[in-house]
Amino acid sequence: MAGLSLPVTLADSLRREFWRISAKTSLGRHCIHDRHTRLMILAIASMSVALAITAVAPLWMLLLAPILLGAPHIVGDIRYLLVRPPIALRRWFVALLLIPLLAQTALRVSVMFDMPRHALAEVSFGVAAVMLGVVAAPGRLWRRLVTGAAVAAIGSAALYWPRESGLALAHLHNFIAVGIWLLFAVRAGGGFKAALASLFFLACCLAIMAGVLDGITASFAGWAAPVWGFEAEGWAMALAPGLPDAMALRVVQTYILAQAMHYTVWLRLMPQELHETAPPTTFVQDLKSLRSDFGVTGLLLIVVGVLAVPAYAFVDFSGAWPALSLENASMANWGYLTIVLFHGWLELAFLSYFAVSGARPAP
Repeated sequence: MAGLSLPVTLADSLRREFWRISAKTSLGRHCIHDRHTRLMILAIASMSVALAITAVAPLWMLLLAPILLGAPHIVGDIRYLLVRPPIALRRWFVALLLIPLLAQTALRVSVMFDMPRHALAEVSFGVAAVMLGVVAAPGRLWRRLVTGAAVAAIGSAALYWPRESGLALAHLHNFIAVGIWLLFAVRAGGGFKAALASLFFLACCLAIMAGVLDGITASFAGWAAPVWGFEAEGWAMALAPGLPDAMALRVVQTYILAQAMHYTVWLRLMPQELHETAPPTTFVQDLKSLRSDFGVTGLLLIVVGVLAVPAYAFVDFSGAWPALSLENASMANWGYLTIVLFHGWLELAFLSYFAVSGARPAP
């Protein structure tokens, strides 16, 4: 991975300089040695920046965040739930779990090639994945019965209203990721600080729904479409169908902020929460760890996949020389969001497994 050495080294130089300056303050020194304080501040700072961008340019945030951070966060999702899970998983559970999730993804990909959407089949595969977590996890009978009953009830409703359940999952999975981080922060002894960061996130969401950002967004023309085909009206219909216009746009803004928090969880909070040492890691250490988990070939595929989405979105290869362009950005965004539905169901399947096992070691 020699091609990555220069940018990684430069990034680490900037990180070292940041921590060198931070170490001059008592709070900075505390953050270096106390992981939970560091993650709380990281979460709150990330949400503050995301809230500001969501207020000023929500559609730009909605357009660019999935293109730039979507693929890396999917890698983190898979890595910290299946490859390096925070609790022991039975191997046959992981192997079987891939079957419904891959089948669901295949259906989603077919939609991109003008095939009809099979919403009921998609939800059926998702519910099967979550129920597999109930069946496969080791645990006491009462845990299995209670969790199984809850999954059966919610799954039945999802199968009865497949399109509505897909929309609900699109919104809720962002909050589910925060719940997973909070769960393991509690287990690691940092629950109070993680809870404070989570409450700050929820307060930001409530502020948006109360209309606090309406005037700011209007003054900056934040709902102006950044590219053709990426209009606010379309997203309001997709994410908040049937609601009055003003309330629908608030729901869209809440989704944008929650999506940003979701990315923060899988790209920064969970990796640091599950790391064995308290001090912050370097990018070189992160790269070595990623190669250890996926191998050299897997790491190369990850790099190619992570770069392919923004390359398709931002680079026009039709001329003699590649040129920067946003012409394909809307399509790249749509394609990414179409394919990645599976990771919401993956998170639910993990939670069902955890609910039954209670982190009991897998035999």
